[in-house]
Amino acid sequence: MVKTLSLQWKESKSRKYQFIFFAVATFILLVAQIWIHPGTDDDALYRRLYTETPLWEFLCYHYETWSSRLVVEAVLYPFVMLSPWVWRIVNILMILLLIWNVGDMFSINGERMSAQIIFFALMWAVPFFSLYSAGWIITTAFYLWTLTLGLVSLRPLMHFYRDESNSLWEKLLCPVCLIYASNMELMAAIILGTYICFTFYFAYKKKKAGLYNIFMIVLSVSSVCFSLLCPGNDNRNLEEIRNYFPDFPGMSIMSKAAMGFIETGHYYLAGGHERVCHVFSLMSLVLLLTYLALNHKKPVTVKKIFGILVSMVPFVSYLSFAYFFDFLLYKVNIPRFRNLFAVLSANRQVAGQGYFSELEVAVQIAVYIVVLLLVALTVYLIHGASMETLFQLFILAIGFASRLIMGFSPTLYASGDRTALFCSAAMLIVAMRNLQFLIKAVREWNVNDESVTIGVEKI
Repeated sequence: MVKTLSLQWKESKSRKYQFIFFAVATFILLVAQIWIHPGTDDDALYRRLYTETPLWEFLCYHYETWSSRLVVEAVLYPFVMLSPWVWRIVNILMILLLIWNVGDMFSINGERMSAQIIFFALMWAVPFFSLYSAGWIITTAFYLWTLTLGLVSLRPLMHFYRDESNSLWEKLLCPVCLIYASNMELMAAIILGTYICFTFYFAYKKKKAGLYNIFMIVLSVSSVCFSLLCPGNDNRNLEEIRNYFPDFPGMSIMSKAAMGFIETGHYYLAGGHERVCHVFSLMSLVLLLTYLALNHKKPVTVKKIFGILVSMVPFVSYLSFAYFFDFLLYKVNIPRFRNLFAVLSANRQVAGQGYFSELEVAVQIAVYIVVLLLVALTVYLIHGASMETLFQLFILAIGFASRLIMGFSPTLYASGDRTALFCSAAMLIVAMRNLQFLIKAVREWNVNDESVTIGVEKI
């Protein structure tokens, strides 16, 4: 009886703190959005189109001539036509849902409250401009909202992995979220890829996927097929080639893949155009501090020194590519290795389209690959041969792939930072989980004198 009362008291206290946190987060978001004024760029364009054409007629015309994103465009209608406060309120609710869901799905040891607070703090590292580069309403509806609802649609996998049952609201809501999120091609690829990978994992573990998960996979495949068969997407692709990238059709598959990799690598490892992206530096710093915290009481050995050096390289690389090389090139005006420093710091194009030779671009690709592999090795050094290592690397891989695949689109450069939102979210989730491990390690420093173990599930 006493244990039951104690548990109820702790749960009540936890709900109270969570309510306070979300109230504070709502206030901060409300203050931030008072200074946001939607209705520019594509917001204004969609408002004009909706004014001139009935919604159903507009959607049919767009499907034939421009886009398969009919679900999102139908949802856009009230937000571009009504008061900006309607969008502000819904956008705040979407961000709060994202914070709650990330904390619920990706926290360690059930510490959802700390995960939510950490993720809320980390998400401000996402470049602000990326959320309104096509207009506030359009950009958030196509990217931020699809990210939020796409992650909600993955909740059945979380429950199945944890041997939990889906609640009724999840059974009803998750398919709706999947339909909306999968109407955006990048998120459709993420959802379908995640469901397929976890289905293979469950088969490896000799767990039947379950009828509900199969239903979600079929729904996801249907959404992808709907996009692939849309005639408007082909027309839009041809129009965008003419407007943005006339040389695109002549590029080989390898050149397009290299272009996507270089642009993505530059955006994260070198801070992107005008050095606006700090997401990779934040994640690499968290990984470095986590490794140091988990190993600080171990004796100094070759293995420990190797681990410190490996975990330092990604963060130091970012500082070098984003800032130090610019300092050497333009402040010191160093005479040697100028092209090497410049290609690592500034190049966003494949050889033949920019200022650098094939060898210099190849060196850039090789260096970026090494840095990314060292990130993966750092995760392994922190968590060992465990499910945690596989899980974090999977999150990073699927996030990075969602940005790299943009190399096969002629709007890679024209679309700007907004297409990187899904990859940025993956990095922030990994940073969040490792920060939780870091906090746990610091708490245990005073508990015992032995090195901290984090208790992850071994493979």
